Amino acid sequence: MQEDEIHFGVFTHPILPQDLSNFDFLKYYKDHLNLVREAEKLGYEHFFFAEHHFSRLGGNPSEGVLLSAACQHTVKIRIGSLAYVIPVRNPLHLAEELALLDNLCEGRLDVGLTGGISELELKELGLDPKIAKVMSREATSALLGFMKITAEGKRFTFKGDYYKFEDVERLIPYVQKPHPPIWIPTRTIPTTIWAAQNGLNLVTGIDRDEILKERIDAYRNNYSGIGNPRLAIEKYIFTSNNEEKVNKLLPSMLKELKGAFLDLQERKNIKSYEIGEVRKGEGFVPPEFYKYDDVNFMTTTARVLVGKPKEVATKVKKSLEITKANTFLIHIDWITISYEDNVENLELFANEIIPEIKRR
Repeated sequence: MQEDEIHFGVFTHPILPQDLSNFDFLKYYKDHLNLVREAEKLGYEHFFFAEHHFSRLGGNPSEGVLLSAACQHTVKIRIGSLAYVIPVRNPLHLAEELALLDNLCEGRLDVGLTGGISELELKELGLDPKIAKVMSREATSALLGFMKITAEGKRFTFKGDYYKFEDVERLIPYVQKPHPPIWIPTRTIPTTIWAAQNGLNLVTGIDRDEILKERIDAYRNNYSGIGNPRLAIEKYIFTSNNEEKVNKLLPSMLKELKGAFLDLQERKNIKSYEIGEVRKGEGFVPPEFYKYDDVNFMTTTARVLVGKPKEVATKVKKSLEITKANTFLIHIDWITISYEDNVENLELFANEIIPEIKRR
């Protein structure tokens, strides 16, 4: 696998604030679509939205709806999911939706797939997390198989434990051939290796750079294709030329971020829950979301990179050098700062940090 230039994109959940009593949802969604437009103007290559359900992480419970809206507001930037929660969908219905979206986006669609990180969210949707994990693997196999087979002009047949399809023909074409790029977000080595063996793009984050490096190394060691798949890391970024402003705003930003990640657990009054309980056998280590309001923890472990543009550029360079990633996603789940501050954050990164990184 050849080395290539560093690519840059934006990633957001988007999260909801703790107090929803007088929250302006109309402005909230307009602001997010405007952020996509701003990212496009600034030259970012990708804009990704996460999907969550019935929690404050769930400002986007429907990837297809938000991706479609984002596509209609832009003309160049690639629009993507990080990621579709597979067990809540019929895989062939999703394959049809992706064909429709790829046409609406005029070939700018990126597709992230996940089994869902939160068992509590799956339970809210009426699913048993243990069964959902198995369903997710089968559904992903069916989806990828359908996309591959039908791209060859053939009909698709599949017989699994949960899904059975007989002689299905796809009618709506994908604009991108053979289909839109697939991205796999993961924090485990087994899933990383599976993504490498199938030539799928990788996204990893949340942990220290040394751990991210282990995953990216595992990908490189198990990839035997001829292309250059994207190996992405995602990190929270907040930059400003006003150091006092950063120091003043960051604690409340991180407090709200922690609250969003622990929201469903706290509202359900669940004391002993750890995310990823059904995946511990795969090497999944529960994320330390309970520390996300600790400024020292978040900054010293490089989970969030903050400071003036030159400082942040140095930190991003270090992360890229350690991990050997070829794609960097700026994570911007900042609900407590103004829309203007969010735009400034993207502007400074695009205009001052990216050029500095490209001069490495």
